[in-house]
Amino acid sequence: MTTNNSGLHETADVLLSKYESELRIPEETIKEAHEIIRTAEEQGLTQHRSYRAIIAGVALLASRKMSVPRVAEDFAAITENDGKEITKNRVSQQSRRIKRELSIKVFPTPTENYLEYYGEELDASDETMKQAEQMLDMAKEMGLDEKPAPSSLAAGVIDAARRITDDDIVQKDIQQASHVTRTQFRQYCQELQTV
Repeated sequence: MTTNNSGLHETADVLLSKYESELRIPEETIKEAHEIIRTAEEQGLTQHRSYRAIIAGVALLASRKMSVPRVAEDFAAITENDGKEITKNRVSQQSRRIKRELSIKVFPTPTENYLEYYGEELDASDETMKQAEQMLDMAKEMGLDEKPAPSSLAAGVIDAARRITDDDIVQKDIQQASHVTRTQFRQYCQELQTV
């Protein structure tokens, strides 16, 4: 923990660059994160706190603001503080705190964005993705997209689609790509399979 402002910006430069390359965060989202960090600093929200946790939380917040499909676990997994991984709860906590203190409006990231991202991460076939898009349309007709978990729905849709196309993807792969528990996405998958 440090109160040196140059330390904040140096750490932000390193971490945000890491997020951009390893998590494939778009450049505009990284710029947005830098802007939020500057504003948070001006408002005194970065004093006496772990810079790494703040930066991870801000990166999550910027991603949500720009509808980039990433979750707290993505940032936690590659952010270390004194050699220890920062927890997803800490990332979420900092994201919510900065959002509240700066009155930043954030809307849910569309399920389609998560679906596309997971498809890329899983190297899903074109056939599976086409099937998944059709199943997502069905899910919307069933009102499944009204639940507050677009990442879980996207994971469930891919699980259901890969069963139809016989794609070489297993539930463990989906869980690792989405950070959604098998129980969560299996529920959506089962609901889609009963149609």
